[in-house]
Amino acid sequence: MKNLMFVFMCMLTLAIFTSCDKTNEVLTDDLLIEEIATSQNREVIDPNELPPTIVAFTADHYFDTYIEQSVEVEDLGFEVRLANEQNAYFNADGENLVGRRGRRGGHCGNKDSLTMVEIADLPVAITEYVTTNYPDAEIRKAKLKDDFYIIGLTDHILLKFDLEGNFVEELDCTSKPSCNDRPGEQVAIEDLPTAITDYITENYASAELKKARLFEDKYVVKLLIDGDRLVVAFDLDGNFLFERS
Repeated sequence: MKNLMFVFMCMLTLAIFTSCDKTNEVLTDDLLIEEIATSQNREVIDPNELPPTIVAFTADHYFDTYIEQSVEVEDLGFEVRLANEQNAYFNADGENLVGRRGRRGGHCGNKDSLTMVEIADLPVAITEYVTTNYPDAEIRKAKLKDDFYIIGLTDHILLKFDLEGNFVEELDCTSKPSCNDRPGEQVAIEDLPTAITDYITENYASAELKKARLFEDKYVVKLLIDGDRLVVAFDLDGNFLFERS
């Protein structure tokens, strides 16, 4: 009987320590995120200067958007501001930080609001819809976000489905389907300022102009160049601001 009680107490102690370790791990991420977000030593850097691990993680988990701005805090880590107004945080080694502070933790909502999904695990209704309506495209990536499936097809086509696999809408990386609900205004390519179309013609001769949106402070244009996506931004006067893949 004493032996059984001893074993039970050992298991209980181990469980308590394990629970504390997990709590401290989450807390550490939260504190580090807070440090990065509020540091006085924040330096804006070009997204191309981000560690490869961050670039790869962002390309996989946020394939439906793009990096709008990136910040480095020396010895602490990185903040990546995405075009959908979410922020993702990474430590100095380029590892993703998971916090409980909503947007500061990387998502609008709780830390479980984004889950990558294997293509084989998608509802049959989704794969059948893609086969029927996009016969020349293939599903490249998929994730479950805020109770919706976001599907990335070839040619950077983005589709949104509900949990039952019913089609909701076609998305675009230039939109902002975030918790702030500030999607911008879609602009017809022919209605873009001449300065923008002239710049694109001169600097991206082989590009196909796909979509454009007007936000409070800028135009964002999605291009396709040899099947690869390129996002180009301009100010309200049509002056070039930046490009993102």
